[in-house]
Amino acid sequence: EKAGVATDVDEEAADKLRSHYSYYLRDGMSVLEFGAAEDSYLPGGLRLGRHVGVGLSVDQMAQNGAITETLEVDLNNVVAENGVDSDELRALGASSFDAILMANTLDFLENPREVYKSAWQLLKPGGIMMVAFTSRDAYSDKFGKAQTKMWSTFNDDQHMWIAGSCFQFSAGDGWEVL
Repeated sequence: EKAGVATDVDEEAADKLRSHYSYYLRDGMSVLEFGAAEDSYLPGGLRLGRHVGVGLSVDQMAQNGAITETLEVDLNNVVAENGVDSDELRALGASSFDAILMANTLDFLENPREVYKSAWQLLKPGGIMMVAFTSRDAYSDKFGKAQTKMWSTFNDDQHMWIAGSCFQFSAGDGWEVL
């Protein structure tokens, strides 16, 4: 419904996300971005070896100069206990990415645990997944109807619990706490 609407993250939040990413991301890494759009909020000067954007809007991803490959995938199309139902995503290969990014996407996922499960399968051993999200009111004027009921009715503490629970219940003890 809102696939073509820009996210418009405020500059302070974007700077904080870039700073956070700069701590973990290094030149030459292979990165997969779930919910990719017009900006990945990567630190300036970072030279990734590969950056695959996965999202619903090919037009928005085309505006993002950091993305080297795009996949149009509906992250809400999942198979229970198997992850995202996408041959294109599976074709990327298991254990292919050093890092997986997912910014401002969790609040739109109907089955986030299945998306995390796909991330776990695509991530190299020792890789990292970073999930950033805003408060439930950040985009209510633009995306309120697109947010899941769970997201729009929970508070920020509950959002943290959801994000953490998805790690715990998608791969069990497989995720390492940093």
